[in-house]
Amino acid sequence: METYLSRSAIILLSEPLRRANVAVRSIKNKRNQETRDAIKQYLADQFAEFATYKSLRRRYAPGSLASTLQSESLIDSLNEDDRKELSDFIPKYLPKVPGSLQNKNRAGARVNGRRPSGHTREDSLAVQEEN
Repeated sequence: METYLSRSAIILLSEPLRRANVAVRSIKNKRNQETRDAIKQYLADQFAEFATYKSLRRRYAPGSLASTLQSESLIDSLNEDDRKELSDFIPKYLPKVPGSLQNKNRAGARVNGRRPSGHTREDSLAVQEEN
């Protein structure tokens, strides 16, 4: 009895594959650099002849937070440690952000239930008509 394997055709689109490859390569390079830095730090801590590596410290890699925040399931995946760190970080970060986090398009914005002084109902309606 003979058996034949059926052949399946797989078509890979080059652009999505290239993007995936770039992402994988970037992750590998980052992890490799972290591993090299950890080894150098260990050597510096253990052996005097590697004292020149003492100055190496873990640094933030710009863009890594942005890529993390783009995850759709980020909020649902946070654990208690993450929530605590965010609770500590956000109050330190917000004063350094120029502007406001309030909705700037909101007509007739109220402060403590009142319109800011100098703003009338007509002003609010005019802003709404413009939009």
